[in-house]
Amino acid sequence: MRVTRLGWLGTWTERYEETKVFFRDVLGLAVDYEEPDFAVLPLPGGTADVVEVFGPASEDWPRRDAFRLVAPVAGFVVDDVVAARAEM
Repeated sequence: MRVTRLGWLGTWTERYEETKVFFRDVLGLAVDYEEPDFAVLPLPGGTADVVEVFGPASEDWPRRDAFRLVAPVAGFVVDDVVAARAEM
């Protein structure tokens, strides 16, 4: 298995505004979409890869109760998903 890039990074935080500002102002990612307690920040490179920041009021955090204490969650793009699944 070979990871080719980061496809998605999601993080839940009680400090939504500060976390969004970190990704925007420190890491230089632009906010592409925002609603209360949720922001999408595309990664550079012209792909669909994104960082999503979820705050306490967001209803969109996947299985948020299970992940609140172990965020962030990453999705990696691999060269061969069938082989990667078998390897893992």
